[in-house]
Order: sequence, then C-alpha cells, then structure tokens
Amino acid sequence: MLIDFDLISYLIGFLILSGLVFFLKKTYKKGNIYILFYTIFFFYILNVIKYTIFPIEIGTLFVEELKEQLSTFSRTNFIPFKFQNYEQTFLNILLTIPFGFGLPYLKRVNIKSVFLIGLLFSLLIEITQFIISLVIGYPYRVTDINDIMANSVGVLIGYLLYKLFSKLALVSCTIKKKLILS
Repeated sequence: MLIDFDLISYLIGFLILSGLVFFLKKTYKKGNIYILFYTIFFFYILNVIKYTIFPIEIGTLFVEELKEQLSTFSRTNFIPFKFQNYEQTFLNILLTIPFGFGLPYLKRVNIKSVFLIGLLFSLLIEITQFIISLVIGYPYRVTDINDIMANSVGVLIGYLLYKLFSKLALVSCTIKKKLILS
C-alpha cells in the first residue's frame, strides 16, 4: 500500500485554508494582501509536507525486505558535517529559502526569530520522518542532522533575500516619488 499526497490532500488543505482565512478576516481583520501572502505560504508548507513526508510505502514485498535488512536507526545521522550527498544538501537549502523569504510577510520577525522558527520547522520535519520510520518499522527516509543545518541555512538565505528585496523596493519607491515631485 502506498500512502501519498494527492488531489484529496490538496482539497483538504484548501478547506483548512478557507477556515483559516475566514478566521483571519473576521477575528484579526486581515486585508486581502495579507491573505494573499498567507495563502501562498500555506500552499508552500503543504508542498514541503508533500515532498518531505510522502509517499509512505507500507506492507509491500519491498518494505518487508527493507525491514529485514535495515534497522530504523541505520539511516539516521547525528554527526554534523558528515555529508553523504551534496546534492541533497543543496536541495535542502533550496527547500527552505521560501520559508525565510515568506515568513516576514506574515509576522514581524528579526533574523534571530526567523532562524529559531526555521530551526523548529526543520526539526519538526526530521522528527516526523523519524517517528514515521519507527511506526512503520523501517527507515523510509534519512533522518539527518545535516538536513536540519542545511534547512536553517536556507531559511537565513531566504530572510536575507527578503531584506534585500525590501530595501530595493524602498529605494525604487523613493526614486519614483522624487521623479513625480520634480
């Protein structure tokens, strides 16, 4: 059996998002621009879940062979900088750049809080992967401290890009105002 993130998962996500948007508009009086960024960030998180947690294979012949050959801890790395795959590290950085870029649009943050929230986000992903491995009885994903470090770097890069684009937008607006006034 294969548990996958499919169209039904997106529909459930859309229903959850609809409830959240209603709540944000009624309770916190959030405007349409905030709701737009919130929606983009929400679907980004859904896709991170899709690519980091799913698919989960259960009960197949392949899974039974893995259970015999590998222990749950055989694909767990707690040693920093023991890189097994540089491409995977690069992809982990890319995965979380949008997190660092998008979070400041939703919440007033500084670099320290973005880093801590990103670190917690990354820990949540890795812990979820590890717990699923424990529950299903085989290491279906690699749980790696290097993923957490790479994700944290990606969050910081995203935040620095946000700051850069914010400064560029401010300079652009200032130049336009000067041109209009002159």
